[in-house]
Amino acid sequence: MGIDAIIERRRRQPQWDPDLWDFAERVHFVSRDELNDRTIVPRPLEHVSDKALQARLDAIDRNIQYLDVADEPRDDWPPEKGWLSPWWWLRLRRWTLSEFARRSLALQPAIEVAPPVPLHLDFLGIYAGKPPRMFRLSRLPYLMRFLDQRELRFVLDPGCAAAIAEGAYFMNIGSIADIAGVYDGDGRRIAGTGPQSWLA
Repeated sequence: MGIDAIIERRRRQPQWDPDLWDFAERVHFVSRDELNDRTIVPRPLEHVSDKALQARLDAIDRNIQYLDVADEPRDDWPPEKGWLSPWWWLRLRRWTLSEFARRSLALQPAIEVAPPVPLHLDFLGIYAGKPPRMFRLSRLPYLMRFLDQRELRFVLDPGCAAAIAEGAYFMNIGSIADIAGVYDGDGRRIAGTGPQSWLA
């Protein structure tokens, strides 16, 4: 879903409150002594170049498109919850657009992002109100080596790993009971007997 369609859908929700976001911007970025002086305008992005400001807006729009899913548990999380809340991103976008308006800059066309692949609920973790989990995404041969030999593969920075063949480092992590599981793309467990979740 494009950024304009997401914004239009979000505008109809009770959490859409640009006046509150503008007030929050003022409280966050104007000194206490000047807070009641309406001639003082908050400018947290005034030192950002025009090009960097556009890149910031593009990145925010891209994140909103990647992370925005209709009717999910995070919809009720306030912006103060941080980047996990869709409203945090929308508020950040509002503040960025305010700087565009203050500079009278024209907006570039928004970048369209392909819709994300739907995930099984088990992969949503804390987003779906489930306990935190740590996932290891890798190719099957490395996952099976993880399962069979209790070795976890790490790819190191090429500058630091010149002497390591194939750029890989394996680390022994303990017994088979330590392995939480190997899952397929649909969330079905295909191997592993360890705990259901690990705290990251």
